[in-house]
Amino acid sequence: MRVQARSFLSEAVLLLICCVILCAARCRADSLAKCRTSVEKVSSLDRGQLRAHLAPDEKGKFEYFSQANGTKLACFIPLAAPSTSQLEPKKSKRPSPDGLFALLKDLCYYSVEYESVYEVCVGRHIKQYDLDEKRGIQKEVLLANMSVVREVRENPTEYIEYYDGGEWIEEIKVHNTAEIAWTCASGKTAVTGVYTPIPGHHVVWMKTPLLCAHEKYALQTTQREIKCFIE
Repeated sequence: MRVQARSFLSEAVLLLICCVILCAARCRADSLAKCRTSVEKVSSLDRGQLRAHLAPDEKGKFEYFSQANGTKLACFIPLAAPSTSQLEPKKSKRPSPDGLFALLKDLCYYSVEYESVYEVCVGRHIKQYDLDEKRGIQKEVLLANMSVVREVRENPTEYIEYYDGGEWIEEIKVHNTAEIAWTCASGKTAVTGVYTPIPGHHVVWMKTPLLCAHEKYALQTTQREIKCFIE
């Protein structure tokens, strides 16, 4: 019995790995983070009998996989749920990201990076304070004026705002500039990191649940399960 159990387990694992790789393509449109795969041993791979292992209203299709030794695996690929934009009337409009951030106006957030403290006061400024362990703040630098957004760029996970108006850097003959990359996240609004890719330009990462109110950046909580069955 123990040998048979090991044999089934090894076959199931091998087939499941192949299945996950193939089935991953079905989930790619919804992101792999929303897919999980399970395997169950059954007496028959007949579609009618397999339906008994699914929810009555579950929609999707079966796909079959086989190994060289003849072992077969049937996987049920659920249909993707319609997106929020498909469910809502076309005339429905969500607030723009900058409109959402208006709720944060004049609130300040801080991040400690090495020997500096970064201050982001939404709608006002981004500043850097250089610290000395014994003497406190030694230098204050205006990195950007947040009263006017110079440019906005978007990608699938971030809403990025670019700002000018920082202090002049005599050594390299440029003004400080900054960008804020906003991401949707649960919890409190916070600065999650600061990075200076080139002298004079600063990238600030911020997370906020406010951005989740925008359908493009909303956290995706619905998870699709690919159910696999092996004889």
